[in-house]
Amino acid sequence: MSINVDRNWTSQALSLAFLTYVAQAVSIVIIPFMARVFAPEQYGLFAVYLAYIAVASVFSTWRYSMAIALPEDHRQAAIVVQACLAIIVTMTAVFAGFVVAAEVSGYSGQISEFAGVPLVILYVFPLGIMLAGFMNVLSGWSLRTSNAAHVGLARIVQILVGAGCQLFLGVYWEASVVSLVLGQLIGQLASIAVQATLSHRETGGYYEWYGISSAVRAVLLKYKSLPQTLVQTDLMNALGKKTLPVFISVLFGSKLAGLLSFATNVINAPLAAITASIWQVSHNRLSRQEESERSRTLVLIHNLSSYLFSLPVVAIIVFRDQLPLILGDTWKDLPEVVPFLAAMIFMNSVSNTTSYFVVFRRFRQESMANILLTILPIVSVVVGSMLLNGVETIALYCGLSALFYLVLNIYWGATTDNLGVFWKNLVLSILVNTACLLLIRMVFDVSMWAGVASGVVYMSGYYLLIIRRRFRDLKGV
Repeated sequence: MSINVDRNWTSQALSLAFLTYVAQAVSIVIIPFMARVFAPEQYGLFAVYLAYIAVASVFSTWRYSMAIALPEDHRQAAIVVQACLAIIVTMTAVFAGFVVAAEVSGYSGQISEFAGVPLVILYVFPLGIMLAGFMNVLSGWSLRTSNAAHVGLARIVQILVGAGCQLFLGVYWEASVVSLVLGQLIGQLASIAVQATLSHRETGGYYEWYGISSAVRAVLLKYKSLPQTLVQTDLMNALGKKTLPVFISVLFGSKLAGLLSFATNVINAPLAAITASIWQVSHNRLSRQEESERSRTLVLIHNLSSYLFSLPVVAIIVFRDQLPLILGDTWKDLPEVVPFLAAMIFMNSVSNTTSYFVVFRRFRQESMANILLTILPIVSVVVGSMLLNGVETIALYCGLSALFYLVLNIYWGATTDNLGVFWKNLVLSILVNTACLLLIRMVFDVSMWAGVASGVVYMSGYYLLIIRRRFRDLKGV
């Protein structure tokens, strides 16, 4: 069966972004139900578990999954997939060995207490690493074969099955972090099953089992620069962006960590997922473009992302006081952390798209940026534990991070002659949405239903008129 790898990359990017947005919309619809079943403390423990998974997952494939898109021949790419699977199995065995050794030596309880998670979470930790690796590899293969829709459908299945299992376990078993973790693992298994089935149905003819052969070893040697270059960067990125809930949980309690994690998911999940979707599909094409063509493509991606992300961020800030009415009284403290997080997340999202201007040229500078981002949560938590309360510590971290992203974007924009693009998108997208949403908020205070209707009309018009134009510009590449 032939595979058309030259399908329009923009259509693939937009297809994946759209399906990912649908998946996140489903997730947001489910959030109020989840919030009424699970307390902030349980979400805090769950955030700690996810932070450990994010850091350890960097080693699940040692970033060889990035090589799936590189070979010209599909059979060679299939060998890369097998190399990745071999690494995943090996690393899962290594992590499982640590867990078994800790249990046999009698230190598992102490490790669990030190990590801040229940003991049962320690037992399923290797499984979480393995499933994360499988999902990463399957996504890489689907995107290589121009089947971005497979990835999007798998994400929808993951959220529906995972959240459904979490709710079921929380209601009929126990509303604890164990239910959250088990539900997520079941959702990942369902996602892997769907994506593997779809991929094999269309591309199975290119896949032969080579085992741990010379072909697999040759692939590992050929692309050895990937772990040498990317593992450090991704590890620093994970440590800098994912470990704050761990520090907050240890110093200020799991409730505040839960508020932080929950607010981050509500604000950041749609933005980060769409950014990752566009980048996943665009990476293969961008690496083959000439410098001038690549610069134009990246500018258009930046335009789209800035306007796409600003609306939900500003909307959440303006209407944050209504969140406890939707989520329940146990989340009444949530509005306190939302403004700081929203400002940081928007700047982070803009930074991710701006970094595309330099990712092909300055890996070392990007690594230095990630090292500095790793230091920020540590500095913030140390200063906060001595001088501030928990919410003020989060505000300090978010403020320092937003300032860092702003300076980083100014530097990257200046060095790539795209500084004007950054400032134009930032100012226009933020000012327009802030002014309009504040006006809608005034209407909302007078009449809730009139405010809701005004908000729906504005957001619909915004996406139809502005975002549609950005999509159309990007399609012209």
